[in-house]
Amino acid sequence: MFTDINNKTEVILDFKNIEFMSRSFAQEYIFQKHTSNTKITEINMSNSIKQLLNIVSEDFEKTCL
Repeated sequence: MFTDINNKTEVILDFKNIEFMSRSFAQEYIFQKHTSNTKITEINMSNSIKQLLNIVSEDFEKTCL
């Protein structure tokens, strides 16, 4: 996914109908998002996806930044 995204300046990701995301996918997504030069905006995220990404993002910031 990020191979295609990284050559753009801005991307909107629509999470409509996404009900599950593994923690490992979330960790890779957060890592790639933080190291990418692309502005990424997420829309239509369920509360469970938001919570998972927030937890993973907090962990990433504690250990990597």
